[in-house]
Parts: sequence; C-alpha cells; structure tokens
Amino acid sequence: MVSLSPHVSKTTSYQIGQIAKSCLCIVVLVMSITFFSIIQSVIVGPTRGYNFLGLDVSASQFTNFTGTIAKVIDGDTVDISTTGDDGATERIRLVLVDAPEYLQPGYLEAKNFVTDICLGKNTQVDPDDKQDRSYGRIVAVLYCNGTNVNADILDNDLASIYESYCAVSEFGNSDWAKRNGC
Repeated sequence: MVSLSPHVSKTTSYQIGQIAKSCLCIVVLVMSITFFSIIQSVIVGPTRGYNFLGLDVSASQFTNFTGTIAKVIDGDTVDISTTGDDGATERIRLVLVDAPEYLQPGYLEAKNFVTDICLGKNTQVDPDDKQDRSYGRIVAVLYCNGTNVNADILDNDLASIYESYCAVSEFGNSDWAKRNGC
C-alpha cells in the first residue's frame, strides 16, 4: 500500500480514490462503445444513415438504394420511403444542386418540377461517396424512373450548380455537372 504524506488527509485520499474510479469508468465506457461499433460493422456491415449510437456514418459507406418519393420538400430535397425490410424514410439532398428556398423566386417552379418527375415514382439513390450527411440528409444523385433529376433541374434553369462543392463531390467531373458550371 502506498503511504501518503502526513500532510495529506484521509478526505484527500478518499477523493483521489473517487477520481480514479471515475476515470476507470470513463475508460471502460469508451472501450465498450468502440467494441460495439466494431461488432456492428462486422455483423451488420456498412449502413446507410446512423449507427446504433445515433452518430452519422460516413457517406463513403453508403450504397445505392431504391424506394419511392414520399414527399418533395423543395427543388433540392426529397423524402424517400426505402424499399426493403426496414421501410425507412430517408431525406435526400440533391448533390451539386442549389434550388431556391421557400419564399425565394423560383421556389414553387423548382419544387413542382421535382414533384412532377418524382412524387410516388420508383427512385434510385446514388449517394456521393465523398460527402457526409448534410443536416441529416444523404447527399446524392436522384434517378426517378431512370431520369437524372439533378441534371434535369439544372438543365432546365430551375436551380444553379453548387460550385463550392464541385471539387469535393465525386460527381463534380460528370458530364451534367460540367455542362452546368462545375
């Protein structure tokens, strides 16, 4: 046993013990979280969305998926009901597309354009492997009944290219992105 200086009281010794116990608990907690994250990725594999802790999963782990557009938020954001056992709803942000926001000129035209092409339609989502979620949304190219919605809304001048992401996005060098200013 370690002997303490006669100047160290029993209360201080008790406090040191409590601090040591607290530190040990924190170390065990961090190790447990790391262990369960590793186990999840081994058993479940890469996931779309959030891991068991509710933390963002890197977009590079996203895989293409399909579903049906349940709601059009605006010209660059939609909700999709995914196909499969989980039937989850994911919010999708059209990569490299900057459409007018609510109350801005062109908002309704852009929203109606996406609604006409996508609402209730079969949809394929191709997430951008180089970008993480943006405000909880998967950043992706959207194909409604085979139509590249990102390209169409830009080609029809209902949105502009999000130039600051051209160098970041895996789609920055695609023909449709270059054609529209990337």
